[in-house]
Amino acid sequence: VSQSRYSATDEKYGHVKALREIKDSWKKIKCRVVAYQGLDDWIVRPENALFLEQKLPASQLELHLLPGYDHFIADKNPGLIKNRLLRLAEIQQVPASH
Repeated sequence: VSQSRYSATDEKYGHVKALREIKDSWKKIKCRVVAYQGLDDWIVRPENALFLEQKLPASQLELHLLPGYDHFIADKNPGLIKNRLLRLAEIQQVPASH
């Protein structure tokens, strides 16, 4: 077994620990959350998106479940993420004061 497999496993166990540490902090998130989840993702299972739905109010969460996509959404369709980021930037712009 390659060393990279052990590193990936260690990383995943680290995520479990980190999630336990912030389990009561979800209610502190006040910003809009945009998440893209490939339904064919074998690295981050689609169930994680359901976890977000449980933790964040629907008015705060913009969740995109993408059939036919795996973990590498930005590689398969870079324009999808880019266009959403540009729209978010437009929404967040504050007019310059004179």
